[in-house]
Amino acid sequence: MEWEGLEGLIGVRYYSTNYTDFNSTNTSEVSSLGKPYTISSAQLIFGLGYSF
Repeated sequence: MEWEGLEGLIGVRYYSTNYTDFNSTNTSEVSSLGKPYTISSAQLIFGLGYSF
């Protein structure tokens, strides 16, 4: 969006990551997750600029 030389930005970015067959790298013992592990998040983005 633009107002007399000023520009504005508003947005949302979504993330989703799925971990499967995850094994630890600990040297004393090896353990693994029994089921897939999912991480989801969102990032709200604001921006302001000036055109010249």
